[in-house]
Amino acid sequence: MEQRDFWIVTGNTDDIEGKGDIVRLGFAECYATALRLAKGKGPMGTDAIVSKCTLFKPDGKSVWYGPVDVEKPTAQDNAHQSVIDARETALRKARDLGLTESEIRMIQKAT
Repeated sequence: MEQRDFWIVTGNTDDIEGKGDIVRLGFAECYATALRLAKGKGPMGTDAIVSKCTLFKPDGKSVWYGPVDVEKPTAQDNAHQSVIDARETALRKARDLGLTESEIRMIQKAT
């Protein structure tokens, strides 16, 4: 796996006070490019933050991987996930009891 240092430019969702969420504006191979990307992109027209980060490229791949933002679930997402999990549990139990996929589909269509 190849690994290399790049420059990450981060801004903020709140362009006025900078009290919002941090967002990734871009990655650059060199510092000068990162500075250009950051110019005027911070709160109130200031420059965005530029920092060094390490990215990874798995063997045989052409895409670099690195820091990512992961969306936190909302209360509605959690409720929906509970329904999904309960359904998957019920399907697993049905399969464990010997029901075939066609029998399971037949039951699903009947409800």
